[in-house]
Amino acid sequence: MLRSLYYACESLIILTTTQNIEKARVFAKKIWERMEKFDKWYLSDIRLIITVLFMFPLDVAVLIGERFTKQLEPYHSLKDAELSLINLDVNLAVLLIDGQKYPEALSYLKKVIPLCKKYQKYNQLAIAYARKGIVLQKLGNIDEGISYLIKSIENSDESFLDPYHDLAVVYYENGRISDAKDILDKGRSKSQRFKEQTDDFCKILDSISSTDNNQ
Repeated sequence: MLRSLYYACESLIILTTTQNIEKARVFAKKIWERMEKFDKWYLSDIRLIITVLFMFPLDVAVLIGERFTKQLEPYHSLKDAELSLINLDVNLAVLLIDGQKYPEALSYLKKVIPLCKKYQKYNQLAIAYARKGIVLQKLGNIDEGISYLIKSIENSDESFLDPYHDLAVVYYENGRISDAKDILDKGRSKSQRFKEQTDDFCKILDSISSTDNNQ
C-alpha cells in the first residue's frame, strides 16, 4: 500500500510540475500493475487509483472502472463504498465525455446522481448535473440539457462555476446570445478568476450583441 501511495504521489507531482502526462502515467500504471494481480481489493486501494484514473487511456480507465465496480459489490451497503463509487462514476463520465462517448457517459451519470443525493454530496451532484446537461445537449436533447445545467448552477458554489460557462456555450450555439451573456455575467460576478478565464468568450458575446443592435 505504501509503495502504491508513493507511485500516486509521484504521478501527481510529475503531472503538476511538468504537465507531461506520459511521464506521470508511468507511475500510475505501476499502481494498476500491482492491483490487477489481486483477486480482492481494499477500499483504500480503490480510492488511491481513482485519484489517478484520468491518466489512463480511456479504454483502460473503463476496464479499471468495471473491475472496481465488481470489487465494491461486497461493500455495497457501506457508506464508504458508495462514496467511492460516486467518485469513480463521476470521473469515468468525465473521461467518456472527453472521448465523445456520450451514451456511455450518460449511463454512469444516471447511476451516480441518486447516490449524490442520498449522501448530500452537493459538489459532486453539481458536477454530475453539469456533465449530464452537456451530454444531453450533445445527443440533441437541447432543452433537457439546459434544464440540467440550470440544476447544476442551483447546486454550485463559487468553487465550481463551470456550469455558467457551459450553459452560456449552449445558449450561444443555439443562437440565444442575450441568454448566454446574462448567465455568463452572473458567473463572472462571483469570481475574479472565473472572470479572467472567460474574458475572451465574453468579448465574443459582446461583439455579437453590438452587431445585432446595429442592424
